[in-house]
Amino acid sequence: MDTPLRILTIDDERMVRYCIRMFLVKRGYEVFEAESGEEGLEMFRDVQPHVVLCDLRMPGIDGLDVLEEITKTTPETPVIVVSGTEDLGDAVKALRLGAWDYLIKPVPDLDVLEHAIEKVMERARLITENR
Repeated sequence: MDTPLRILTIDDERMVRYCIRMFLVKRGYEVFEAESGEEGLEMFRDVQPHVVLCDLRMPGIDGLDVLEEITKTTPETPVIVVSGTEDLGDAVKALRLGAWDYLIKPVPDLDVLEHAIEKVMERARLITENR
């Protein structure tokens, strides 16, 4: 791909967004940030990212609502949930709503996050090719 992958990270924790952005920008990705579900959905429509990283627990529109809206309108966009909750029920619900992967915060090694991004992009590419 000639242009960098656009990644949208939606998380109400500023430091989490900052760390993810700094890591991914150094790896060549174009990163956009939203601090709420509302802002994330608006930015999603404007930016049309290749991948969305989304927290679950946020004030207002939470991550499950964001996930549901994105998968309803553009199911081909990979959404990776990156959440601080270790509730197995949340993980199952997120996967049932269409999350492509689920990572628990804090992610101790951000290479794991990059691997998840590469994995979902490969899956998206294969889905597109099979069409």
